[in-house]
Amino acid sequence: MTLAPGEQTRDDADDRGRSTSDGSARQEETLRQARRLRRSLGHSDAPLPATVRAARLGSVGLVGLPGEPFLGLRSRAVETLGGEQVLLLGYVGGYVGYLPTREAFAGEPTYETVISAVAAGEPERLVDTGTGLLSLLGQNSAS
Repeated sequence: MTLAPGEQTRDDADDRGRSTSDGSARQEETLRQARRLRRSLGHSDAPLPATVRAARLGSVGLVGLPGEPFLGLRSRAVETLGGEQVLLLGYVGGYVGYLPTREAFAGEPTYETVISAVAAGEPERLVDTGTGLLSLLGQNSAS
């Protein structure tokens, strides 16, 4: 949607004068902003190309993801690798946006889940790819 200079959407007009000191009002405003932004970006259903990278640095596994991963994705990586030390690195090899967990998508909408261009479950699939690559690299034999 393209607006003429000075033109505003109904959401913009409704937001004017509303206090943002109240947490719930601020959250509602943020979600409206995310929905407007998502509409303006015109997200399509076409698959996004994504590259996952993995490396070992001593006893620590590194998984590079092309976006901003949610913290819960690290737990998945650690569990998959049997408690091995692993770090998830964001913004590696590109950027597809926020990488929310499946649980985040299923919960109450947040800015990150509304604006995310990835489908629920895809961030976990990226992590699984990374942990698979780490497994191929083998564990560090030095203790």
